[in-house]
Amino acid sequence: MGLIGRGRERGLRGLSIDQNSGLTYCASHDRILCLDERFAIQDYFSNRFLGGLHEIHCHEDMLYITSTKFDAIVQWDIKSHKFVRGIQFKFTENKEQLQALQFDPEKKRCALKSGSRLHLNNVFVDDRGIFTHGTKINKLMYCDWDLSISEVMHLQCLAHNVVPFKQGVLFNNTDYNHATYKELDSGKEKVYHNAKINKRKVKNIELPDSIARVGFARGLCWNDEFLCSGSSPANVSLFDIKTGLLLRNVIIDYDKRFAIHGLEMLPDKIFRE
Repeated sequence: MGLIGRGRERGLRGLSIDQNSGLTYCASHDRILCLDERFAIQDYFSNRFLGGLHEIHCHEDMLYITSTKFDAIVQWDIKSHKFVRGIQFKFTENKEQLQALQFDPEKKRCALKSGSRLHLNNVFVDDRGIFTHGTKINKLMYCDWDLSISEVMHLQCLAHNVVPFKQGVLFNNTDYNHATYKELDSGKEKVYHNAKINKRKVKNIELPDSIARVGFARGLCWNDEFLCSGSSPANVSLFDIKTGLLLRNVIIDYDKRFAIHGLEMLPDKIFRE
């Protein structure tokens, strides 16, 4: 993995655990790695419509993959080991409305154009449908199973890991280096302040913020009791999800270039073992 520049083909981003099999899926630039419960690589798979992968999400024996290079969500059937559907998000010709267009990722003559015009970098799926967010549109969008799109919330900041949560939206406010829960109706916010980093300990602190920035908030996971938020250099803060109290901070490395992307909670059955 190269350490010059930022982003693009380097590093691992998305992370999701299949609750049924206990297998962990991890996204690199253009392929998905499948890991067992000891995090040993068991398999990997790719497709020509996978590029610049970011967050991924498992739901009902399906893996949903954010393919940022194509502004698309690509679906991988966990049981059949096949790519079964792709959805590209793009504006209409007059650029007034966002639309979702279905395509077949296995079709050889599928003429899908690449281009990260929305910079989709997150996906969350439940029984209602697909939720996705792009940093170039700053909106959490909802796409139902019939591919009808609606806006859930417009965000007034650079945000990552934007997902529906309870009566609002949960996200990392990357502009202000903290995680936030914001209610849809009232606009009321609960803020989870990441632990402050001692900049004297940070390696490569001289690098410009355009390459890497201390405190850059990205990476989010939660359960009924806790919330974990990642920031740069590679560290994770653990909060009481109800009160917002910071319980613990774990620093993996002080190198400014090392950043958190995907975070995931281990299922109880794996943790106990």
